Amino acid sequence: MEFVEPFYAAANRLRLWREEPLAFVHDNWPGFKPEPWQTEFWEQAVKPTREKRISLQACAGVGKSCGLAIEGLRRLAAYAKPGEHPKGAAVSMTRDNLADNLWAELSKWLRTGKYIKDEFVWTSERIYQKDNQSTWFLSARGWSKRANPEEQGRTLSGLHSLFPFVLMDESATIPLSVAQTAEQILTTCEDGLIVQAGNPTTQEGCLYDASVKQRGRWYVIEITADPDDPKRCGRVSAEWAAEQIYGDKTTTPPTLGKGRDDPWVQAFILGQFPPGGINQLLSLEEVNTAMSRTLKKNEFDFEPKILGLDVARQGLDASVLFARQGKMVYRPDVYRGIDGIQLAAKVATKSNQFDADAIFVDDTGGWGGSVIDQLRHLQYEPTGVQYAGKPIDQRFGNKRSEMWWNAAQAVKEGSSLPDVPELRDDLVTPLYFYKGDKLFLEAKDDIRARLGRSPDYGDAFAQTFAFPVGVRPERRNPMLPYKKASVGRDRMCVFDDHTSEEVW
Repeated sequence: MEFVEPFYAAANRLRLWREEPLAFVHDNWPGFKPEPWQTEFWEQAVKPTREKRISLQACAGVGKSCGLAIEGLRRLAAYAKPGEHPKGAAVSMTRDNLADNLWAELSKWLRTGKYIKDEFVWTSERIYQKDNQSTWFLSARGWSKRANPEEQGRTLSGLHSLFPFVLMDESATIPLSVAQTAEQILTTCEDGLIVQAGNPTTQEGCLYDASVKQRGRWYVIEITADPDDPKRCGRVSAEWAAEQIYGDKTTTPPTLGKGRDDPWVQAFILGQFPPGGINQLLSLEEVNTAMSRTLKKNEFDFEPKILGLDVARQGLDASVLFARQGKMVYRPDVYRGIDGIQLAAKVATKSNQFDADAIFVDDTGGWGGSVIDQLRHLQYEPTGVQYAGKPIDQRFGNKRSEMWWNAAQAVKEGSSLPDVPELRDDLVTPLYFYKGDKLFLEAKDDIRARLGRSPDYGDAFAQTFAFPVGVRPERRNPMLPYKKASVGRDRMCVFDDHTSEEVW
């Protein structure tokens, strides 16, 4: 069938697509085989109720964006009649995330849809019916980082239609004000839909509210990759999921699993909300803002100068050296294929050039031992840092979590970062979670698995926050109270002149 007449006049086919979502899928993408949960979702979306709310609580890698994209295109194609057209909006946790995931997925399925590809136009901000651009559309929506709840809510304004719909991707961290405003589209509609999908990483956003607090008002589909669940999603390897949970005893040495109670396993494999949630440490917008920020010298030149070195493991990774003075972070030096003595010489040279007050070297597992020993032989005083060691602030589960958290807070509070792609990727990838009352950064192996490499740049930057460092008298800002430093090889702390008490 070719559309030689107005699209909404192809009544029989469009009526079939409205009543039978799998017919829409098979007609447009004959070779596509949906997952069982996708079929359940699409069939629920055509139930004979005026208003529909569907929440997809899912583990990672199950095709959430695919399911949302196909339903969004079906709504555009099938829900129209002369003089009345569907209107939709798509949102995600950030504009960048929407562009990279759901909006890209919509483009992919529209381009390959046999019957719909010539009837709708995709742009970076809107998908519209070619003859009705202003009244028949799905638009990409977002809000600024500084938007208040009222401004966030206005994101979904302008969807007055008998057939409105909202697609919310990665909804775990979408503000509740957005979902509450979405409800307004259901007040006067003939057939409306709000659908959201996300990984259950936090107990503060839209996904938790719908799947737990307001569960009676939402149709909730729980999607899991649990290797022990016969209804698991087949898109995720059962062998991989089992190895993450239980480990692999066939390797030498055996690989240890994280266990079913691990927050990362619960959120990204089992599709369950961890008791304390799991969250992104830094957003892409926050890092990009820091990388575009410029500082005047008088904003940081009174601060101590610190070097942070992440030492390569067995030649697989890079050794990265960051220099930081207060909020000013300089472009890193990166070394490959050199031994500990050579690396120590590089660090010593950098320390002389930078006039460093402190040198922090990752000594986890002993990898930095030769560098530390050689620097001490050269009469420098490096401080070895054990990532699994005891933190200064007892809110954190280990030293690594404390360093990364403090680094992230500095980024949010006005640091100027060099525009280094590897650093950007390293900083936006890690997640954090709580075990009891302790905050933990996710395991380095999990970050490596998603990045495809070790987060050497992020580790080296975070290393500059290992311990407090005192300010030299010649660098003191006369407007700030004077604090002197006590510097040792195992730790650094600051003492207040008047009380002689440690200040952390």
